[in-house]
Amino acid sequence: MSEADIEQMNDMSKGGIGVSRIYSFMASLAGGYHNVPYTTRDMHNVNAKQRREGGLDAESCLRYLRECKAKDPALYYKEVVDGEGVLQHLFWCDGTSQIDYQVFGDVVVFDATYKKNIYLSPLVVFSGVNHHNQTVVFAAVLVADEK
Repeated sequence: MSEADIEQMNDMSKGGIGVSRIYSFMASLAGGYHNVPYTTRDMHNVNAKQRREGGLDAESCLRYLRECKAKDPALYYKEVVDGEGVLQHLFWCDGTSQIDYQVFGDVVVFDATYKKNIYLSPLVVFSGVNHHNQTVVFAAVLVADEK
């Protein structure tokens, strides 16, 4: 993929557009699918390479949490980075979730997804139920592995 195509793909991805739709757009610009010199698999590979090399997702996530912390001083987050600078664990809990825990934290449910995201990392959600029988999230954690 050319640098211009990669930049276009990144911009469209930031806008929430999926790879297949981006590929269709690129094909329309090139005058047909047969004129696009790469496949959707190549696009996925470029995305994966950018994540591995640049840690873009982790940096974006931490930047977002810092911005949220400026708006919500009660927000708490903690990241653990390994010796190579790779994000291993990330815990976060906003002010509203902390209040919900104080009021409705008599019973806490601990639920972990196992390798369901693109990073193959478990996502652990701590939740409970409020007085309207609605689920409330107390905190969430991304962990490197099930240990």
